[in-house]
Amino acid sequence: SPSKSLKLVDDIPLAIANTDLDYSIISWDGRQAYPHAHKHYILTQDGNPLEAAANLFEFMHQADQDASELILAERVPDSGLGRAINDRLKRASL
Repeated sequence: SPSKSLKLVDDIPLAIANTDLDYSIISWDGRQAYPHAHKHYILTQDGNPLEAAANLFEFMHQADQDASELILAERVPDSGLGRAINDRLKRASL
């Protein structure tokens, strides 16, 4: 688990609107840009759950080490390997 707060969210723009903290984002894909994020980590460019799972721990570590105050992590599609990814993100958010 990261040492800084990680918030698992369904709606990143809503989460951004409700925080005054400097944040980094871990998102499922690159559909949307977040220019005000400290950093934006994209788990997969093409919706590949294997790629997302492979990137998850590295991106969580990088986000934990960057200068942001908060990590906003987008819930991924909750089927197959996505369930395991969401479970890991949920555990990290506690």
